[in-house]
Amino acid sequence: MENLELYNKVRFVPADAKKEILGGKLKGKTDINPMWRIKTLTEQFGICGFGWKTEIVDKWVNERTNGEIIANVKINLYIKVGNEWSAPIEGIGGSMLVALEKGQPVSNDEAFKMAYTDAISVACKMLGMGADVYWDKDSTKYSNALINGNEAEVQVNPNTENKCSICGNSVKYAWYKQCVERYGQAYCSADCRDIGEMNKKEKENNNE
Repeated sequence: MENLELYNKVRFVPADAKKEILGGKLKGKTDINPMWRIKTLTEQFGICGFGWKTEIVDKWVNERTNGEIIANVKINLYIKVGNEWSAPIEGIGGSMLVALEKGQPVSNDEAFKMAYTDAISVACKMLGMGADVYWDKDSTKYSNALINGNEAEVQVNPNTENKCSICGNSVKYAWYKQCVERYGQAYCSADCRDIGEMNKKEKENNNE
């Protein structure tokens, strides 16, 4: 397996597996359905326990001075490539066990389960899973150019008219080339990419 082969297979998250976070400290960011990660692990490596598996390494709580308590879980994720198991891929997740709501402590009996799910997502991120979501939120010159249409430090090919295949907006040459290589067509933004990839999947399903 080449270095970026798996990364590029699992980086795209379908629109129906994403949901915008509307409140709290993470408002405006994207939540990825945890079952999408389970499905993707199974697609790439096989049935849980045979092609991939997790191991809970540690569980603990952190108490805040205001009385809130955070449940934490540390896991090792293992994937099987061919006949060889990987080294442990570490993930640490957390969730609120006791939170203050209107000044009153409220417990969550699902906290360790949620922390475990969060730990899996952290480990999966090391494989590139869902990378486009995290990369779209990255403040690098490249992601800003793709998402916001800002100027990137690249030159437009003067001999080519580079257009988004969905909305027709202009696309910088470097991103035009990268999108065509990755997706088979060019997109000017994450929204256009989601629409284009969903359209392709619908066509594939209709042709089956």
